[in-house]
Amino acid sequence: MISFSSKYRSNQDEIMDNFDLKGPAMKELMTDLKRVNSLLGGNSITLSGIHHLVQNTKKERPLTVLDIGCGDGEMLRQIAMWGRKEGRQLHLIGIDANSHILKEAEARSNTFQSIVFKHEDIFKEGSALPEFDIALCTLFLHHFKEPQICDLLQNLVSNAKVGVVVNDLQRSGVAF
Repeated sequence: MISFSSKYRSNQDEIMDNFDLKGPAMKELMTDLKRVNSLLGGNSITLSGIHHLVQNTKKERPLTVLDIGCGDGEMLRQIAMWGRKEGRQLHLIGIDANSHILKEAEARSNTFQSIVFKHEDIFKEGSALPEFDIALCTLFLHHFKEPQICDLLQNLVSNAKVGVVVNDLQRSGVAF
């Protein structure tokens, strides 16, 4: 039996850490992540965070939402649908370092005119983020070491016009 300890973070690579991940394995993983986020409420937590940030902004004010490590764009599609219901004008930008996943994101999001995707490794020297009102880091930060996480979050908080939403894993024996 394998035991769990939350004392130390794992340094093991995950399948998502391979920027060359592609094909049926990548598509299946994206579909599994969508299912997990739906069942465990991850999407609703992120949407609740966005709603909280914009509750005092006028609905007529266009908002740019930047999703760092967007994967197949599922969260952006959820935000687009939320924005339609709320009567909000949204410009949604997904950034990911895996070009194969972005091709899948574009295919899965082809009916959402408000979503665009950019291939970018945000930790690469010279990388620049577009202007944004809200930044999202959903199930993304746990892939990196603490100094990278701190630098990225400082950058996002400094440049966000409205705010930043972080939704990531909780390390626990139950989740393990």
